[in-house]
Amino acid sequence: MKTSMLAFHLAGGLMCAMTFAQDTPVIPEFAAIDKDKDGALSITEARLLFPSLVITDVEMDGLLSKKEAELALPGLVYSNDNHEDDNTIVGPEEYALMAEQYLLAAQEETAN
Repeated sequence: MKTSMLAFHLAGGLMCAMTFAQDTPVIPEFAAIDKDKDGALSITEARLLFPSLVITDVEMDGLLSKKEAELALPGLVYSNDNHEDDNTIVGPEEYALMAEQYLLAAQEETAN
């Protein structure tokens, strides 16, 4: 069976391998991504993890909000999102959904 590897270089030399084996990617744990251990994904952490995305700090607070994540990644929509909480910071659950959507977009791009 053919397996391909996609690696992202993160701050501090951390390498996270995302394996595409049998269409089951491995997403790095949030704890490994959250360098400052504040429970939120910063703009800097997000830019390092998702290098192909243009992530703009609309809120000018240094933290990635759900709205900023949705603007950076077309197709990303948080469930039960009534847009009243657009300024909610991306934490572990939101990160997982964003990483999954990012991997899907990367797979679709390589398939074309």
